[in-house]
Amino acid sequence: MPIKFNWQQTYAWERAHSNSAEILASDPHSSQVYDVLEATDVHEDGQFQIWLSLARDGSIYSMNQAAHCYEIGRGIALDLAEAERWYAEASARGSEIAMIRCAHQMAGRGDYESCVEILQRGVDSAWAPALFWQSWYRLEQCEDAKTNRMVRPMLQAASDAGHPGADWYLARLMARGVFGPENKAAGRQRIMEISSEIVKEIERSAEA
Repeated sequence: MPIKFNWQQTYAWERAHSNSAEILASDPHSSQVYDVLEATDVHEDGQFQIWLSLARDGSIYSMNQAAHCYEIGRGIALDLAEAERWYAEASARGSEIAMIRCAHQMAGRGDYESCVEILQRGVDSAWAPALFWQSWYRLEQCEDAKTNRMVRPMLQAASDAGHPGADWYLARLMARGVFGPENKAAGRQRIMEISSEIVKEIERSAEA
């Protein structure tokens, strides 16, 4: 339960700390986007067609929506290649969330080199989600002393910024002794603290 809740917190935190609101506010098709978001009588296939049409007209927000539809098969047959293509396009136009989601698609097909590369823009700007996910995928690709030295400051910076996933992952790696045996106790202590914090948050949510 704590791990699942931590991932939920992570995804929510990333959305809240991305430039998605700015992307939508500057979207030339924002009024049409809001119409689709607020509509209650549009079937999934019809909604997808609108997202795709707006995406083709240059709506970055709609590119993300169309990509997500392709990714999960909502209103259209599942097509991960098309999902990645639209995420890549939205990322190239400045969407931070699209950058992350495109990286996930690339990693999913084993292309860690491209995954790390697309996240570099976010790493260069010290955006916590990019720091976290590039660290994650670098370690997925190769966990050695050199990689460990590279990712630790990145994970620390993301954790210091409040990224829930980075906080948890850094503590786990420390507890495993990845960053040296002298960090094991501190890692285990932080895991216990995070778990306790999550349990308390779940309890508060249940009482609300």
